[in-house]
Amino acid sequence: MTTQELEHCDTADAVLDYARSRKAARDQAEVDMYEATCTWAAMRTTFDPARAAVLPGTDLQISIAGPGAPSVSEFAIIEYGTAIGLSADAAVGYVAHVVETRYRLSRLHGAVVAGRVPVWRARRIAEATLALPAEAAEWVDRHLAGVAATCSYAALARLVEEALCRFDPETAEDNRAKAAESRKLDIHLDTATRGGACIEGTADVTGCLDLADALDLENAVAREARNLALAGSDQPLDVRRSQALGILARTQTTLDLTNDTPGDSGCHTVAEEVAQQPSRSTARQVEAPQVLGRSYTGCGSRLRAA
Repeated sequence: MTTQELEHCDTADAVLDYARSRKAARDQAEVDMYEATCTWAAMRTTFDPARAAVLPGTDLQISIAGPGAPSVSEFAIIEYGTAIGLSADAAVGYVAHVVETRYRLSRLHGAVVAGRVPVWRARRIAEATLALPAEAAEWVDRHLAGVAATCSYAALARLVEEALCRFDPETAEDNRAKAAESRKLDIHLDTATRGGACIEGTADVTGCLDLADALDLENAVAREARNLALAGSDQPLDVRRSQALGILARTQTTLDLTNDTPGDSGCHTVAEEVAQQPSRSTARQVEAPQVLGRSYTGCGSRLRAA
């Protein structure tokens, strides 16, 4: 339903002015809600759980923000969420972000109250700092003081990661070790076959690599894709990169330390059967057009002048 004010907007400029005023009113309403939540949280929080005004065995004081922030009554959060129309989980998340900003990110809190940083962006920053120690959160808050309103998510992630390494290297190392355990490489050969027959002739590849290995692989793939272009390939870059990976697979092999022979009856998976098949010959000669005044022939990933 349009308002009377909007009904009197008979030009495009008038409608834009109306939209701007409604946007400003919405932003101010979000700031008002943020300040109301801060005030409410101050009434329902405590830094000493032993002195919390809760009934033992029923209500609990829970820590929903990072170290150094007060705990909040669990029942009070549900009550507040009900009052403003949020589910229990959504209420916990909203109150956690407000408490985190109010008590651990003081500079960001001041910017939100002054209207310099929107509430939604402050919540995103608070979410990123929840797991940081108090010193690390203060460090992030200090470095974001002047750019919080425009900082990208990628820059925020890098800043939080640096803070964790500076102030909690043990946790940072644990995170690195856990991430290393998730490394894998999957070649989805099953996507290339339908009913036992290869239809499209392509297969998907997904994986997670160590950063050093990923950088080396990127350099190798980029180099081979460039060599294919120099050899006269007119395929798009993405296609040449996929072909480059095949070239690396046929040329950059390690010493075979197994005694398996092709046709071993012990193979039961598509990947194992393909692994035992002879690779396509890498001695194919690719006739290339004139490049820089010379003609080139290629063998594998190497080019030589004819």
